[in-house]
Amino acid sequence: MAKLLYIKNAFQLVLEVPRTSLSGAAKAIAQRLRRSVPPGLERMSGFRIMAQIDGQLEPLDRHAKGTLERAVMSATGARVMSRGGGDELWLIGRRALGTIVLGRRLSRAAKPGPAGSLSPELSRLLVRMSKPQGGDVFLDPFAGSGALCRARAEWPARRVIGVDLYAEPRFDSPRAGAPIEFLREDALELPSVESGSASVVATDPPWGEFESFAGSAQEFYAAMAASFRRVLDPRTGRLVLLVSRKMEQLVADELIRAGFEGPRLVPVLVNGHPATVLNACPAEARDDGG
Repeated sequence: MAKLLYIKNAFQLVLEVPRTSLSGAAKAIAQRLRRSVPPGLERMSGFRIMAQIDGQLEPLDRHAKGTLERAVMSATGARVMSRGGGDELWLIGRRALGTIVLGRRLSRAAKPGPAGSLSPELSRLLVRMSKPQGGDVFLDPFAGSGALCRARAEWPARRVIGVDLYAEPRFDSPRAGAPIEFLREDALELPSVESGSASVVATDPPWGEFESFAGSAQEFYAAMAASFRRVLDPRTGRLVLLVSRKMEQLVADELIRAGFEGPRLVPVLVNGHPATVLNACPAEARDDGG
């Protein structure tokens, strides 16, 4: 799981105790560690202890934290690295579990992009949902800071194109695949993109702020769906859209009217806000077995 680039936090379960107070759980786990060293704590040279209860970071009582740190040091020979570095051991509680677990973090969050941009993990997930292939022409018509294009450039591709009328993304050199191209164009027109030339359109369109567009949200999404339908390959094209949960049905209806097969809706959270990923293809592609 730690090797899956779209996983932000993965933990190996080390121990769990019945849910009591956070301090009580820390002391109970320390007692268990004094009796035996469970799998998951091997080969640590340094560590620090953190706690999250019901989704919130929580301070750990100084005495209880010291008790647990000494137990970990005795069991593993590792030293405390309170300023960072080494392994992260987390005390995690969730209402549905009825326990507090000690977990060793397996993955670290990727470096975030500019403020307001999609996280690297979510960008990689959307790219994976597009079923990337080496011959793809990948297009993000609302590129913004370029998070999706950067994620796609980690895979081989024929072309990776970011389009935005207002933003000017800065693209780092990709580690694999084609260099990223940038077009300053309107996503509702895409005049430089030939009809049927894109293998994939994957994008995060506006969630309600449509800049200078004078029409309604329905008119905006209708124009967007028609634009995407025009540029996608009618036989093998794939569409991945991230939209606000409250807009999912409106966008799905407009995609169907534009000639897409009924999209698959996948619920996600974006910074705690309900959102939906719509995965679709042109109706001809489904008819041809695509």
